[in-house]
Amino acid sequence: MINLAPRVRALAGRATMLLFYGYPAENRTVYGVAVLDGDGLVLFYSPGARSRHELEEFAAGQGLIFEFRRYGTAAEARVALARRASGWKGLAPTDPPAPHESPRMHLLEPVNQFRYIEMIINMWRDMRARRAHARLNRPHRSGGRKLSRLDGRACHLFAEHGQPALESEDGLRLIPQADLLVYYTSESDVCGLMVFGEPGRPLVHLPGRWDPEDTQRFAGRNILGFEARRLPHEEYLALTGRVQDAVP
Repeated sequence: MINLAPRVRALAGRATMLLFYGYPAENRTVYGVAVLDGDGLVLFYSPGARSRHELEEFAAGQGLIFEFRRYGTAAEARVALARRASGWKGLAPTDPPAPHESPRMHLLEPVNQFRYIEMIINMWRDMRARRAHARLNRPHRSGGRKLSRLDGRACHLFAEHGQPALESEDGLRLIPQADLLVYYTSESDVCGLMVFGEPGRPLVHLPGRWDPEDTQRFAGRNILGFEARRLPHEEYLALTGRVQDAVP
């Protein structure tokens, strides 16, 4: 489990909720934890199963509201996690135990260890299967016509058979209804792309840094509209909550 305490202390006055979430993925449930601000926007999140009881105790000790939320689909979870707050701290990796700490022992430790090992093996198998599927189904792209997010994580837009498509760690998705790309800024440090359909319906939210000029060129090559918008806070809240999918 990540060491939440220093991250939460760094967000004093802004963090209001500790969210423990889950969503379905094939034959298992994926879990994670996120820290939200007063508008329900994400300050940081970290995938991985945790003890609900320990998270509840931690939230109470930090003066945070605790909530467990089970999303109906992976897309619903992605939409929620992509709603970044000003002061976004990114995806927090899992930390190793601190040198002075030792894992807590439980009466059912052998059973818990077996379940943990089984979970890790299933995660590893799932990751290998997804990567193999992505390699086998990777479309041919030519002429550098791929638009990539600039934060280093896998998130790319490209044209597939004349239709916009999205590739990320969650696989390949066509966006046949795409009509408009909007490069937005909101607050001082919140920016990203939104893909709209007709008539002005937000389809996909891709938060993070994108090159506006490259985005405009990509839109022109693929017969899409392009706009650069400054979104007031309330409009940002409304649009990011209405999209169908996202890449956090």
